[in-house]
Amino acid sequence: MKPRALWRANRTCPICGQSYRPCHRPQIYCSPQCLGMAQRGTRHPRWKGGCVSRGYHVFGLNGRKVYEHRYVMEQHLGRPLEPGEVVHHKDGNGMNNDPSNLVLIKSHRAHSQTHATYRSTTQKQCHRCLVIKPRDEFSPGIRAPSADAHDSWCKKCRRQANILSYIRRRKSDRPYRPHADQRRV
Repeated sequence: MKPRALWRANRTCPICGQSYRPCHRPQIYCSPQCLGMAQRGTRHPRWKGGCVSRGYHVFGLNGRKVYEHRYVMEQHLGRPLEPGEVVHHKDGNGMNNDPSNLVLIKSHRAHSQTHATYRSTTQKQCHRCLVIKPRDEFSPGIRAPSADAHDSWCKKCRRQANILSYIRRRKSDRPYRPHADQRRV
């Protein structure tokens, strides 16, 4: 037999057991579906141990996706978590699921307040320049009364951003006019 005829001979797929004739030399499986089945999970060439979703370890438990930090907290408490409860990582590292690094917070609102920047009734931190300023240096926002009713940028930063935005728009809307040196007389 010729070398080409050797690799073109009929083979049996190790996944589904179907007989097939290879189209190219390294073909081991009969279809892309069987290749996908063969390379799932730990058998995938780029497997690095565990699944990561949005910066958190995820694993399968009884056919459903479970975040590891929630599972660790459930085991630590000895009860399932309520739907509104949030597990917070003290060090901010979502991959560090040590029980000493996890804190149970009762609501999403309380959790977002732990992440909020500096706020008080008289002062607020600008999200652009990061300077703590009196609240009268912030424009009143169009938010719900229960939320922080002031803009997240101070008036000075908002004005600078508006000017830059206006200049960019003017430049893009302006029709092309050649430089004075390039004009024909």
